[in-house]
Amino acid sequence: MATKRAENALDKIKKTLRNGIKIIGNGLPVDFTKTGAVSLIGKQVGNIEELAVLAQVYRNPAFETFRVFTVKQGKIVGQTAVSSRVPGYSAVTIRNRPNEKDYDYIRELIKDTDADGYYILHNHPSGSPDPSTADIRFTRNLASKVPGLIHHVVINQTHFGSISSTGETLVDDLPKRITNDKGRYDVNNPLVPHDLLGERIRSPEDLVNIGKQITAGNTFQIVTITRSGIRGIFEVPIEQFKKLSALKMQAIISKVALASGGQSIFLIYP
Repeated sequence: MATKRAENALDKIKKTLRNGIKIIGNGLPVDFTKTGAVSLIGKQVGNIEELAVLAQVYRNPAFETFRVFTVKQGKIVGQTAVSSRVPGYSAVTIRNRPNEKDYDYIRELIKDTDADGYYILHNHPSGSPDPSTADIRFTRNLASKVPGLIHHVVINQTHFGSISSTGETLVDDLPKRITNDKGRYDVNNPLVPHDLLGERIRSPEDLVNIGKQITAGNTFQIVTITRSGIRGIFEVPIEQFKKLSALKMQAIISKVALASGGQSIFLIYP
């Protein structure tokens, strides 16, 4: 079953990435399958671990989604989700450049559901649950603007991260009954294996060395990365590249990022 899902996913990517692009390596997990809409309304949540466990259905290695859960006496009474469908950003306007309309949206959800508090949650496609500096800054800002924030939870893989309303962070293990579930996708089981997947790029020199290892003939490479390292390697014939307009190339690069769950993109040209 896992092999079949991998083949289907790979076929979809190949159909999306036309124009002669070859997939050299793709860290998108073999067992990842998209789920439909799932509601947690009515579920009891007594602490951040319980929310992290319930929210495992929202793990996604392709892009981030920002979620708000309103609660009353420990029960989830409302929820909403916002995503830019971009691997590294759950919602550009809400998380990085929030304004009063964003705050009003959350205030209205709290009021409409008669809640006495709320959680926020988002997933990290990279598999790392460590809260980023932007996550911490946003959490503090939101807590000061919209009273009632209980915690900000970050999910993915075998751990979960959390940020308090004052900015304190914590990373903890998920229960074994969750991580041992064989139905879960594993970010360490890539769709198209390659030795360089997961390799860190910390400097221009690292990128040059990576380029020397993957450059082949009359091609250039598109390399996507996350905080956990290289996530995808794609090869494009130079002659094919020259035929593309800037707009078309931009569209292809965006699709490559989404196909591999990459947050940043490097182009390696021989």
